[in-house]
Amino acid sequence: MEQNKTGKYLKYAIGEIVLVVIGILIAISINNWNQERQSEKIEHKLLSELIEALVEDYSKVDNTIRWNKRDQSSCRIILEHLDRNLLYHDSLLMHFRQANNWSIVMFTKSAFDNAKSYGLYFIKDDSTRKLLTQFYEYQIVWDETNNERQTQYYYNTVIPELTNLFEFTSAPSLYSKGVRPKDYESLKTNESYRNILKSNIENRQQENNWLDMMYINMKKLEEGLQSELDSE
Repeated sequence: MEQNKTGKYLKYAIGEIVLVVIGILIAISINNWNQERQSEKIEHKLLSELIEALVEDYSKVDNTIRWNKRDQSSCRIILEHLDRNLLYHDSLLMHFRQANNWSIVMFTKSAFDNAKSYGLYFIKDDSTRKLLTQFYEYQIVWDETNNERQTQYYYNTVIPELTNLFEFTSAPSLYSKGVRPKDYESLKTNESYRNILKSNIENRQQENNWLDMMYINMKKLEEGLQSELDSE
């Protein structure tokens, strides 16, 4: 009798243990499934934010390239007037102003910072992940470094020269109409000013060439990120 009861109790205990283990496994599976679902939502959001940032920056790159070309044109128009000894005209006022403008792109980097903080290996395609890192940690950094050099050149070299040659005003309404040279005739023989104009043309061309390359990489990156998003 005692042996039969012991056998039944043992079977019952084993059954209880099996049920508990099965319950634990089911709970773990559900928890894992919830975590995976949560991770998928986070990764979907990160991918969407990265794509949105690229789309937002397209117009910035386009505008900067367009403005640089406009300013290059102003430099060339002024040089032509100086070289050909052409008469002064008020239409040159805006060209004198635009010739010393420079435009930069303020790229949106918060989406990449968020993705990097999460861990970039949620991006499964190696080439897309590599291109993403190169774009934000090399290409944008180089562009920012180049812009900083241009800023230093402008304030340390260009501004001191221009303040001697042009009538500057702090009034935005007047500045928007252009800047007037103090002595137009003297500009024709001022080699420092000519060199500034030529340097401006070259610097803006280099910036546009770099931005053209970045734009191509941005398109490739968007395609790769969109493919990741579509495969989820």
